[in-house]
Amino acid sequence: MNSIMVKISCDSPWDTTRDASAQLNAWEAYERGVDVHLLAEPKKLELLQKEYEKEEEQFKLKGVQGNILEKYGGEEHLEAPPETLLLEQTNERLR
Repeated sequence: MNSIMVKISCDSPWDTTRDASAQLNAWEAYERGVDVHLLAEPKKLELLQKEYEKEEEQFKLKGVQGNILEKYGGEEHLEAPPETLLLEQTNERLR
């Protein structure tokens, strides 16, 4: 008689919290009108989560940058000079 060994793996608590977070995000997306289901479309939910995190990070950066510019000024230094000025070199002396 052949015996089959089955390995039972327990998910770590990190996986549980990640899964709970994913389910919560799926519910919130559904409330906002995005038809997504955690078990039926896990990749779609993962892409939505990445997009949301990216937009949230950009929003935070703009908020911080805006506050710094508002407080200290210097907005004119954020614009790069024209490329012709950056790459132009000459041997002529200025008089």
